[in-house]
Amino acid sequence: MNTLIVTAATPDYLGYAHRLAASCERVGERCQVVEFPSRGSWLSNLVIKALAVERALLSQDRPVAWVDADTDLRRPLAEAGIPACDVAYWQHPTAAAARVYVFGWRRWVDNQAHIPTPAGTFLWFANNLRTRTLVRIWRVLCESYPVNDEQCLREAISITRGIYPALHTALLPEYCGPSCNSADRLYDNHYVGYGHGKPPGGAG
Repeated sequence: MNTLIVTAATPDYLGYAHRLAASCERVGERCQVVEFPSRGSWLSNLVIKALAVERALLSQDRPVAWVDADTDLRRPLAEAGIPACDVAYWQHPTAAAARVYVFGWRRWVDNQAHIPTPAGTFLWFANNLRTRTLVRIWRVLCESYPVNDEQCLREAISITRGIYPALHTALLPEYCGPSCNSADRLYDNHYVGYGHGKPPGGAG
């Protein structure tokens, strides 16, 4: 089943979101752009990621891929190597994690909970009860604790596994990661949300 790509942006970042949508069309994909009003700060605005994914999962029956607005898709998702799972993501290279190489994939395994922290640029969700529960918990955590959305998702995975032990997460191939310099990487990320640039025609 084809995956629905979704992104969201506050008004200042809509230019980037529409550029992402154009890059998706160039490789034969469609991207749903959702606009949310700003909540006043970068951390507070991070909840829109979980909100957009939750709405997309509930409004139709296809899998959903979140892609950050300040990203350009370079290849169709069919070439992303997404495995059979509930949730797939590229692993965030946190300083407190240990690098482990398994079957040619790179992962950073957290030393305490053994749940790799997701890198939130690209996230893939199957559409089922487990993932809808996971994303609801993720959204509640982001609303209740305005910290990094990636840490909230990691905690949501842990909580959801207590409800559904069969929740299956998987790490994406190395070329899906933004640190990959290969010409065949899945996407380019410009890290505008982290203060490395300004949205077109806006402040930031």
